Amino acid sequence: MRDAQGRDNEAFKRLDELRGRMWICRGQSKHYEHVKPNIDRGRETLQRTDMLKRERQSIDLFRVTAKFFSHPGERNILTNDNIALAVLRHYGVPTRLVDWTKSPYVAAYFAACSNDKEDGEILSFDYSRYELKGKEQWSKSKETTTDASGNPDSF
Repeated sequence: MRDAQGRDNEAFKRLDELRGRMWICRGQSKHYEHVKPNIDRGRETLQRTDMLKRERQSIDLFRVTAKFFSHPGERNILTNDNIALAVLRHYGVPTRLVDWTKSPYVAAYFAACSNDKEDGEILSFDYSRYELKGKEQWSKSKETTTDASGNPDSF
């Protein structure tokens, strides 16, 4: 891709490569050593099971409260934990979810939008490889599955 003066633009080339590969991307305004869900940030002294209990309490409180304010058509989706977590995440409640996107351009926006003083970064990975390797994480953290079995189908 070329800019207005006809020069190659390396950033757009890289973004187009990521889009062409169909990789999953995350943009963040500065470099962090590890990608952590916000439920884990600043709570390193808590056991994972305690954090998950707090998350469960957030979901349950959200369901009880949201039914009074939501449209009747929205109430059925509140029964799905993953959707409830996504809505809670959207409103800033600490959850184990981390925002990822299929669009490298969306990731670039989040890498650049909030901090002019630091370089942002875009993280990306091959989703098809993750599907194969990612199931291993559930056996390592069995308590994160709904039935504590470590079965990747029980998330």
